Amino acid sequence: MKFDAFVGGAYELSSRQAESQSTINLLPEQDQSGQGKNAFILRGTPGRTLFGTIDDSPVNGLFAGENRLFAVAGAGLYEVFSDGTSTLLGAVTRATNPAQMVLNGNQLFVTSGGDGFVATGTTVVPVVPGATNTFIDRYGIVSRPNTSEFAISAIDDFLTWDPLDFDVKSGYPDHLSAVFADKKLLWLFGFDTTEIWQDTGAANFPFQLIPNALIENGAAPWSIAKVGESLMWLVIGKNGAGWVAQAFGQTPKRVSNHAIETAIQGYTRAGTTTIDAVAYSYQENGHTFYVLTFPTADATWAYDLTTSLWHQRGVWTSADGRFHRDRVQCHAYAFGKHIVGDSATGQLYEQSAGIFNDNGAVIRRLRRAPHLSNENDRVRYFRMELDMQKGTAAPSAGAPEMILRYSDDGGETWSNEKVTTAGASGDFSRQAIWRQLGSGRDRVFEVTSTAEIDHTWINAYLRV
Repeated sequence: MKFDAFVGGAYELSSRQAESQSTINLLPEQDQSGQGKNAFILRGTPGRTLFGTIDDSPVNGLFAGENRLFAVAGAGLYEVFSDGTSTLLGAVTRATNPAQMVLNGNQLFVTSGGDGFVATGTTVVPVVPGATNTFIDRYGIVSRPNTSEFAISAIDDFLTWDPLDFDVKSGYPDHLSAVFADKKLLWLFGFDTTEIWQDTGAANFPFQLIPNALIENGAAPWSIAKVGESLMWLVIGKNGAGWVAQAFGQTPKRVSNHAIETAIQGYTRAGTTTIDAVAYSYQENGHTFYVLTFPTADATWAYDLTTSLWHQRGVWTSADGRFHRDRVQCHAYAFGKHIVGDSATGQLYEQSAGIFNDNGAVIRRLRRAPHLSNENDRVRYFRMELDMQKGTAAPSAGAPEMILRYSDDGGETWSNEKVTTAGASGDFSRQAIWRQLGSGRDRVFEVTSTAEIDHTWINAYLRV
Protein backbone atom coordinates (compact mmCIF):
# COMPACT_ATOMS: atom_id res chain seq x y z
CA MET A 1 0.00 0.00 0.00
CA LYS A 2 1.08 3.58 -0.59
CA PHE A 3 2.34 5.29 2.57
CA ASP A 4 0.70 8.61 1.71
CA ALA A 5 1.90 10.55 4.75
CA PHE A 6 5.57 9.57 4.49
CA VAL A 7 6.41 12.86 2.75
CA GLY A 8 5.75 15.90 4.93
CA GLY A 9 7.12 18.69 7.08
CA ALA A 10 8.25 18.77 10.69
CA TYR A 11 5.49 18.42 13.28
CA GLU A 12 6.44 16.97 16.65
CA LEU A 13 4.21 17.75 19.61
CA SER A 14 5.16 17.75 23.28
CA SER A 15 3.61 14.27 23.38
CA ARG A 16 5.50 12.17 20.84
CA GLN A 17 2.82 9.52 21.20
CA ALA A 18 0.35 11.99 19.69
CA GLU A 19 2.58 13.20 16.83
CA SER A 20 6.30 12.86 16.25
CA GLN A 21 7.01 13.88 12.65
CA SER A 22 10.47 15.22 11.95
CA THR A 23 12.05 16.50 8.72
CA ILE A 24 15.70 17.50 9.00
CA ASN A 25 17.88 18.63 6.10
CA LEU A 26 15.05 17.69 3.75
CA LEU A 27 12.30 19.98 2.48
CA PRO A 28 8.87 19.15 1.04
CA GLU A 29 8.34 20.29 -2.55
CA GLN A 30 4.99 20.28 -4.30
CA ASP A 31 4.53 18.68 -7.71
CA GLN A 32 2.79 21.62 -9.35
CA SER A 33 1.83 19.60 -12.42
CA GLY A 34 -0.64 17.62 -10.32
CA GLN A 35 0.16 14.55 -12.43
CA GLY A 36 3.32 13.16 -10.83
CA LYS A 37 3.72 10.09 -8.67
CA ASN A 38 3.04 12.07 -5.51
CA ALA A 39 1.60 15.47 -4.66
CA PHE A 40 4.74 16.29 -2.62
CA ILE A 41 8.29 14.97 -2.64
CA LEU A 42 11.24 15.50 -0.30
CA ARG A 43 14.33 17.28 -1.63
CA GLY A 44 17.68 17.68 0.08
CA THR A 45 18.47 21.08 1.59
CA PRO A 46 21.43 22.89 0.01
CA GLY A 47 25.05 22.02 0.61
CA ARG A 48 28.04 24.33 0.75
CA THR A 49 31.53 24.74 -0.60
CA LEU A 50 34.22 27.17 0.56
CA PHE A 51 34.05 30.54 -1.20
CA GLY A 52 36.68 32.43 0.79
CA THR A 53 38.16 33.06 4.22
CA ILE A 54 38.25 36.44 5.96
CA ASP A 55 41.16 37.18 8.29
CA ASP A 56 38.95 37.97 11.30
CA SER A 57 36.00 36.04 12.74
CA PRO A 58 33.18 35.30 13.13
CA VAL A 59 31.17 36.51 10.14
CA ASN A 60 28.46 38.68 11.70
CA GLY A 61 26.90 40.23 8.64
CA LEU A 62 26.80 40.24 4.83
CA PHE A 63 25.45 42.87 2.44
CA ALA A 64 25.32 42.91 -1.36
CA GLY A 65 24.67 46.10 -3.31
CA GLU A 66 25.90 47.96 -6.37
CA ASN A 67 27.50 44.70 -7.62
CA ARG A 68 29.68 44.57 -4.51
CA LEU A 69 29.75 42.36 -1.43
CA PHE A 70 30.60 43.55 2.08
CA ALA A 71 31.11 41.57 5.27
CA VAL A 72 31.48 42.37 8.94
CA ALA A 73 33.80 39.81 10.49
CA GLY A 74 35.11 40.16 14.01
CA ALA A 75 36.19 43.78 14.43
CA GLY A 76 36.49 44.61 10.75
CA LEU A 77 34.46 45.72 7.75
CA TYR A 78 35.63 43.97 4.58
CA GLU A 79 34.90 44.07 0.91
CA VAL A 80 34.73 40.59 -0.60
CA PHE A 81 35.49 40.04 -4.28
CA SER A 82 34.16 37.57 -6.81
CA ASP A 83 37.22 35.31 -6.45
CA GLY A 84 36.64 34.94 -2.69
CA THR A 85 39.46 37.25 -1.63
CA SER A 86 38.74 40.17 0.68
CA THR A 87 40.27 43.42 1.83
CA LEU A 88 39.88 45.27 5.13
CA LEU A 89 38.13 48.63 4.77
CA GLY A 90 38.28 49.64 8.41
CA ALA A 91 37.53 48.80 12.02
CA VAL A 92 34.11 48.39 13.65
CA THR A 93 33.09 47.37 17.14
CA ARG A 94 33.45 43.65 17.75
CA ALA A 95 30.11 42.10 18.70
CA THR A 96 28.40 38.83 19.42
CA ASN A 97 25.14 39.99 17.83
CA PRO A 98 24.70 40.34 14.06
CA ALA A 99 25.86 43.44 12.23
CA GLN A 100 23.60 45.32 9.83
CA MET A 101 24.45 47.32 6.71
CA VAL A 102 22.54 49.67 4.38
CA LEU A 103 23.69 51.59 1.32
CA ASN A 104 22.61 55.00 0.01
CA GLY A 105 24.49 54.69 -3.27
CA ASN A 106 27.70 56.33 -2.10
CA GLN A 107 28.07 55.42 1.57
CA LEU A 108 27.70 52.19 3.49
CA PHE A 109 26.21 52.55 6.97
CA VAL A 110 27.08 49.80 9.45
CA THR A 111 25.83 49.06 12.96
CA SER A 112 27.87 46.61 15.00
CA GLY A 113 28.10 46.16 18.75
CA GLY A 114 25.84 49.14 19.49
CA ASP A 115 27.87 51.60 17.41
CA GLY A 116 27.38 53.12 13.96
CA PHE A 117 30.04 53.47 11.26
CA VAL A 118 30.15 54.82 7.73
CA ALA A 119 32.36 53.56 4.92
CA THR A 120 32.93 56.19 2.27
CA GLY A 121 35.12 54.12 -0.03
CA THR A 122 38.44 55.18 1.46
CA THR A 123 37.79 55.24 5.22
CA VAL A 124 35.51 53.83 7.89
CA VAL A 125 34.52 56.40 10.51
CA PRO A 126 32.34 56.14 13.64
CA VAL A 127 29.21 58.27 13.58
CA VAL A 128 26.35 57.59 16.04
CA PRO A 129 25.45 54.87 18.54
CA GLY A 130 23.22 52.31 16.88
CA ALA A 131 21.73 48.93 17.74
CA THR A 132 20.04 48.35 14.36
CA ASN A 133 19.70 50.36 11.17
CA THR A 134 17.64 50.71 8.01
CA PHE A 135 17.25 53.01 4.99
CA ILE A 136 14.11 54.70 3.66
CA ASP A 137 13.39 57.77 1.49
CA ARG A 138 17.11 58.67 1.35
CA TYR A 139 17.45 58.73 5.16
CA GLY A 140 19.61 56.45 7.24
CA ILE A 141 17.75 55.43 10.39
CA VAL A 142 19.19 53.98 13.55
CA SER A 143 17.73 52.70 16.81
CA ARG A 144 19.56 54.01 19.84
CA PRO A 145 20.64 51.19 22.19
CA ASN A 146 18.50 50.54 25.27
CA THR A 147 16.06 53.39 24.54
CA SER A 148 12.79 54.03 22.72
CA GLU A 149 14.54 56.54 20.46
CA PHE A 150 15.43 56.40 16.78
CA ALA A 151 17.44 58.98 14.84
CA ILE A 152 17.67 59.94 11.18
CA SER A 153 20.61 61.09 9.10
CA ALA A 154 20.71 63.98 6.69
CA ILE A 155 19.31 63.17 3.24
CA ASP A 156 21.84 61.15 1.20
CA ASP A 157 24.48 61.63 3.88
CA PHE A 158 25.14 58.98 6.53
CA LEU A 159 27.98 61.12 7.92
CA THR A 160 25.67 63.89 9.12
CA TRP A 161 23.34 63.35 12.09
CA ASP A 162 21.67 66.38 13.62
CA PRO A 163 21.31 65.68 17.39
CA LEU A 164 17.74 67.09 17.21
CA ASP A 165 16.67 64.74 14.40
CA PHE A 166 15.25 61.97 16.54
CA ASP A 167 11.89 60.79 17.82
CA VAL A 168 10.49 58.25 20.24
CA LYS A 169 8.38 55.15 19.81
CA SER A 170 5.40 56.45 21.69
CA GLY A 171 2.46 54.05 21.64
CA TYR A 172 3.76 51.94 24.52
CA PRO A 173 6.73 52.57 26.86
CA ASP A 174 8.96 49.71 25.74
CA HIS A 175 12.46 49.99 24.32
CA LEU A 176 13.09 49.65 20.62
CA SER A 177 14.09 46.20 19.51
CA ALA A 178 14.81 47.10 15.88
CA VAL A 179 14.00 49.48 13.03
CA PHE A 180 13.08 48.08 9.63
CA ALA A 181 11.92 49.72 6.40
CA ASP A 182 9.50 47.96 4.06
CA LYS A 183 7.36 49.28 1.20
CA LYS A 184 7.92 52.95 2.08
CA LEU A 185 6.88 52.30 5.69
CA LEU A 186 9.08 52.44 8.78
CA TRP A 187 8.46 49.62 11.25
CA LEU A 188 9.51 50.36 14.83
CA PHE A 189 9.69 46.99 16.55
CA GLY A 190 9.72 47.11 20.32
CA PHE A 191 10.21 44.38 22.87
CA ASP A 192 6.48 44.47 23.67
CA THR A 193 4.71 46.30 20.84
CA THR A 194 5.34 47.46 17.29
CA GLU A 195 4.48 50.74 15.56
CA ILE A 196 4.36 51.64 11.86
CA TRP A 197 5.40 55.13 10.78
CA GLN A 198 5.51 56.89 7.42
CA ASP A 199 7.32 59.80 5.83
CA THR A 200 4.86 62.72 5.81
CA GLY A 201 7.43 65.28 4.72
CA ALA A 202 6.82 67.39 7.83
CA ALA A 203 9.40 70.13 8.23
CA ASN A 204 10.21 69.55 11.88
CA PHE A 205 10.56 65.75 11.56
CA PRO A 206 9.53 63.82 8.46
CA PHE A 207 8.30 60.56 10.04
CA GLN A 208 4.98 60.28 11.88
CA LEU A 209 3.05 57.41 13.42
CA ILE A 210 0.26 56.08 11.18
CA PRO A 211 -2.99 56.40 13.17
CA ASN A 212 -3.97 53.11 14.83
CA ALA A 213 -0.89 51.34 13.42
CA LEU A 214 0.03 49.73 16.73
CA ILE A 215 0.67 45.97 16.86
CA GLU A 216 0.32 44.30 20.24
CA ASN A 217 3.51 42.27 20.02
CA GLY A 218 7.20 42.88 19.62
CA ALA A 219 10.05 41.09 17.90
CA ALA A 220 13.32 39.42 18.75
CA PRO A 221 15.66 42.02 17.20
CA TRP A 222 17.73 39.78 14.93
CA SER A 223 14.82 37.57 13.84
CA ILE A 224 13.30 40.20 11.51
CA ALA A 225 13.82 39.51 7.82
CA LYS A 226 12.37 40.61 4.51
CA VAL A 227 11.02 37.40 3.02
CA GLY A 228 9.69 37.69 -0.50
CA GLU A 229 7.26 40.61 -0.40
CA SER A 230 6.66 40.65 3.35
CA LEU A 231 8.34 40.79 6.75
CA MET A 232 8.67 37.88 9.16
CA TRP A 233 9.81 37.80 12.76
CA LEU A 234 9.84 35.84 16.01
CA VAL A 235 7.18 37.32 18.25
CA ILE A 236 7.98 38.43 21.78
CA GLY A 237 5.87 40.67 23.97
CA LYS A 238 3.94 41.36 27.11
CA ASN A 239 1.20 38.85 26.23
CA GLY A 240 3.46 35.89 25.47
CA ALA A 241 6.15 34.85 23.04
CA GLY A 242 7.43 32.08 20.85
CA TRP A 243 5.47 32.21 17.61
CA VAL A 244 6.43 33.39 14.13
CA ALA A 245 4.52 36.19 12.40
CA GLN A 246 4.35 37.23 8.78
CA ALA A 247 3.13 40.70 7.83
CA PHE A 248 0.24 40.86 5.41
CA GLY A 249 0.06 44.57 4.74
CA GLN A 250 0.18 46.09 8.20
CA THR A 251 -1.32 43.03 9.90
CA PRO A 252 0.81 40.22 11.35
CA LYS A 253 -0.51 36.69 10.95
CA ARG A 254 0.70 33.52 12.60
CA VAL A 255 2.63 31.18 10.26
CA SER A 256 4.12 28.92 12.91
CA ASN A 257 2.07 25.96 14.11
CA HIS A 258 1.52 24.26 17.45
CA ALA A 259 4.46 21.91 16.97
CA ILE A 260 6.96 24.64 16.09
CA GLU A 261 5.69 26.79 18.95
CA THR A 262 5.97 23.86 21.35
CA ALA A 263 9.63 23.53 20.39
CA ILE A 264 10.39 27.26 20.60
CA GLN A 265 8.61 27.82 23.88
CA GLY A 266 10.25 24.67 25.21
CA TYR A 267 13.63 26.36 24.76
CA THR A 268 12.51 29.09 27.16
CA ARG A 269 11.01 26.67 29.67
CA ALA A 270 14.31 24.83 29.71
CA GLY A 271 16.00 28.04 30.82
CA THR A 272 17.41 28.86 27.39
CA THR A 273 16.88 32.28 25.84
CA THR A 274 15.25 32.81 22.47
CA ILE A 275 15.76 36.58 22.33
CA ASP A 276 19.02 35.96 20.44
CA ALA A 277 17.24 34.26 17.51
CA VAL A 278 18.79 35.19 14.15
CA ALA A 279 17.07 34.96 10.76
CA TYR A 280 17.91 35.33 7.10
CA SER A 281 15.94 34.67 3.94
CA TYR A 282 16.75 33.55 0.41
CA GLN A 283 15.11 32.19 -2.73
CA GLU A 284 16.19 29.14 -4.72
CA ASN A 285 14.51 26.87 -7.23
CA GLY A 286 11.13 28.53 -6.77
CA HIS A 287 11.22 28.29 -2.96
CA THR A 288 11.39 31.28 -0.62
CA PHE A 289 12.83 30.43 2.80
CA TYR A 290 12.86 32.10 6.19
CA VAL A 291 15.68 30.45 8.16
CA LEU A 292 15.52 31.01 11.93
CA THR A 293 18.39 29.95 14.17
CA PHE A 294 18.42 29.89 17.98
CA PRO A 295 22.12 30.13 18.89
CA THR A 296 21.77 29.50 22.63
CA ALA A 297 19.04 26.89 22.23
CA ASP A 298 21.14 25.21 19.50
CA ALA A 299 18.43 24.70 16.87
CA THR A 300 17.56 25.89 13.36
CA TRP A 301 14.12 25.95 11.74
CA ALA A 302 13.17 26.92 8.18
CA TYR A 303 9.81 27.99 6.80
CA ASP A 304 9.08 27.62 3.10
CA LEU A 305 6.64 30.31 1.94
CA THR A 306 6.02 28.31 -1.22
CA THR A 307 4.50 25.34 0.61
CA SER A 308 3.74 26.90 4.04
CA LEU A 309 5.62 23.96 5.62
CA TRP A 310 8.43 23.91 8.18
CA HIS A 311 11.54 21.76 8.32
CA GLN A 312 14.70 21.72 10.43
CA ARG A 313 18.31 22.20 9.41
CA GLY A 314 21.34 21.22 11.38
CA VAL A 315 24.67 19.49 11.76
CA TRP A 316 24.79 15.94 13.09
CA THR A 317 27.61 15.03 15.46
CA SER A 318 28.18 11.35 16.14
CA ALA A 319 29.90 12.12 19.47
CA ASP A 320 26.58 12.93 21.14
CA GLY A 321 24.27 11.42 18.54
CA ARG A 322 22.17 14.53 17.83
CA PHE A 323 21.60 17.43 15.49
CA HIS A 324 22.95 20.87 16.40
CA ARG A 325 22.06 24.29 14.98
CA ASP A 326 23.16 25.28 11.51
CA ARG A 327 26.29 27.38 11.96
CA VAL A 328 25.30 29.83 9.19
CA GLN A 329 23.23 32.87 10.16
CA CYS A 330 23.76 35.52 7.46
CA HIS A 331 23.28 35.50 3.69
CA ALA A 332 23.77 37.68 0.61
CA TYR A 333 23.23 37.02 -3.08
CA ALA A 334 26.28 38.23 -4.96
CA PHE A 335 28.18 37.32 -8.13
CA GLY A 336 25.30 35.02 -9.08
CA LYS A 337 25.83 32.94 -5.94
CA HIS A 338 24.20 32.47 -2.55
CA ILE A 339 26.98 33.47 -0.13
CA VAL A 340 26.63 32.62 3.56
CA GLY A 341 28.85 33.37 6.55
CA ASP A 342 30.08 31.09 9.30
CA SER A 343 29.04 32.18 12.80
CA ALA A 344 32.14 30.60 14.37
CA THR A 345 34.91 31.25 11.85
CA GLY A 346 35.81 33.75 9.13
CA GLN A 347 34.77 31.39 6.36
CA LEU A 348 32.33 32.26 3.59
CA TYR A 349 30.57 29.51 1.66
CA GLU A 350 28.73 29.24 -1.60
CA GLN A 351 25.40 27.60 -0.78
CA SER A 352 23.51 25.72 -3.46
CA ALA A 353 20.96 22.93 -3.91
CA GLY A 354 23.45 21.51 -6.43
CA ILE A 355 26.08 20.91 -3.72
CA PHE A 356 25.62 17.65 -1.81
CA ASN A 357 27.99 18.02 1.15
CA ASP A 358 28.72 20.63 3.80
CA ASN A 359 32.13 21.97 2.79
CA GLY A 360 33.34 18.37 2.50
CA ALA A 361 31.45 17.01 5.53
CA VAL A 362 28.51 14.67 5.10
CA ILE A 363 24.98 15.96 5.58
CA ARG A 364 22.71 13.67 7.57
CA ARG A 365 19.12 13.82 6.33
CA LEU A 366 16.18 12.46 8.27
CA ARG A 367 12.47 11.92 7.79
CA ARG A 368 10.41 10.57 10.69
CA ALA A 369 6.95 9.72 9.39
CA PRO A 370 3.59 10.00 11.18
CA HIS A 371 2.21 7.24 13.38
CA LEU A 372 0.69 4.18 11.73
CA SER A 373 -2.12 2.73 13.83
CA ASN A 374 -5.13 0.65 12.82
CA GLU A 375 -7.32 1.22 15.89
CA ASN A 376 -4.42 -0.19 17.94
CA ASP A 377 -4.77 -3.63 16.31
CA ARG A 378 -1.47 -5.40 15.76
CA VAL A 379 -0.14 -5.03 12.22
CA ARG A 380 2.68 -7.13 10.71
CA TYR A 381 5.05 -5.24 8.41
CA PHE A 382 6.61 -7.49 5.77
CA ARG A 383 8.34 -4.85 3.65
CA MET A 384 8.94 -1.10 3.25
CA GLU A 385 10.15 0.43 0.00
CA LEU A 386 11.41 3.98 -0.44
CA ASP A 387 10.71 5.35 -3.89
CA MET A 388 13.60 7.72 -4.55
CA GLN A 389 15.78 9.11 -7.30
CA LYS A 390 18.35 6.42 -8.01
CA GLY A 391 21.55 6.15 -10.00
CA THR A 392 22.85 9.66 -9.24
CA ALA A 393 25.76 8.76 -6.96
CA ALA A 394 29.26 9.49 -8.17
CA PRO A 395 30.81 6.42 -9.83
CA SER A 396 33.43 6.17 -7.09
CA ALA A 397 30.89 6.41 -4.26
CA GLY A 398 29.18 3.06 -4.71
CA ALA A 399 25.52 2.47 -3.91
CA PRO A 400 24.11 5.03 -1.47
CA GLU A 401 23.17 3.62 1.94
CA MET A 402 19.70 4.27 3.34
CA ILE A 403 19.02 3.56 7.02
CA LEU A 404 15.69 2.57 8.55
CA ARG A 405 14.64 2.23 12.14
CA TYR A 406 11.23 2.08 13.74
CA SER A 407 9.47 2.59 17.03
CA ASP A 408 6.50 0.65 18.42
CA ASP A 409 5.92 2.85 21.47
CA GLY A 410 5.16 6.21 19.91
CA GLY A 411 8.73 7.28 19.21
CA GLU A 412 10.09 6.77 22.70
CA THR A 413 12.45 3.85 21.95
CA TRP A 414 13.77 2.57 18.64
CA SER A 415 14.81 -0.60 16.87
CA ASN A 416 18.33 -1.26 15.69
CA GLU A 417 19.28 0.42 12.43
CA LYS A 418 18.56 -1.56 9.27
CA VAL A 419 20.81 -0.59 6.35
CA THR A 420 20.04 -1.13 2.69
CA THR A 421 21.25 0.43 -0.56
CA ALA A 422 19.65 2.08 -3.55
CA GLY A 423 20.94 2.20 -7.11
CA ALA A 424 24.58 3.07 -7.63
CA SER A 425 25.79 5.33 -10.43
CA GLY A 426 23.79 4.57 -13.56
CA ASP A 427 21.54 2.02 -11.84
CA PHE A 428 18.10 3.60 -12.14
CA SER A 429 16.06 0.58 -11.08
CA ARG A 430 17.29 -0.62 -7.66
CA GLN A 431 15.03 0.72 -4.93
CA ALA A 432 15.78 0.98 -1.21
CA ILE A 433 13.85 -1.94 0.34
CA TRP A 434 13.74 -3.27 3.90
CA ARG A 435 12.13 -6.62 4.81
CA GLN A 436 11.02 -8.52 7.93
CA LEU A 437 10.04 -5.49 9.98
CA GLY A 438 8.11 -7.19 12.76
CA SER A 439 4.74 -6.06 14.04
CA GLY A 440 3.28 -3.33 16.19
CA ARG A 441 0.11 -1.56 17.23
CA ASP A 442 1.56 1.96 16.91
CA ARG A 443 4.44 2.12 14.43
CA VAL A 444 6.66 5.09 13.56
CA PHE A 445 9.16 4.70 10.72
CA GLU A 446 12.30 6.84 10.35
CA VAL A 447 14.64 6.96 7.35
CA THR A 448 18.05 8.63 7.36
CA SER A 449 20.90 8.93 4.90
CA THR A 450 24.31 10.56 4.68
CA ALA A 451 24.79 9.65 1.03
CA GLU A 452 26.33 12.38 -1.10
CA ILE A 453 23.65 12.38 -3.78
CA ASP A 454 20.88 14.60 -5.09
CA HIS A 455 18.27 13.48 -2.58
CA THR A 456 14.78 13.18 -4.02
CA TRP A 457 12.45 11.00 -1.94
CA ILE A 458 9.19 10.50 -3.81
CA ASN A 459 7.14 8.24 -1.58
CA ALA A 460 7.14 5.05 0.47
CA TYR A 461 5.21 1.79 0.09
CA LEU A 462 4.36 -0.80 2.71
CA ARG A 463 3.37 -4.44 2.49
CA VAL A 464 1.47 -5.36 5.63
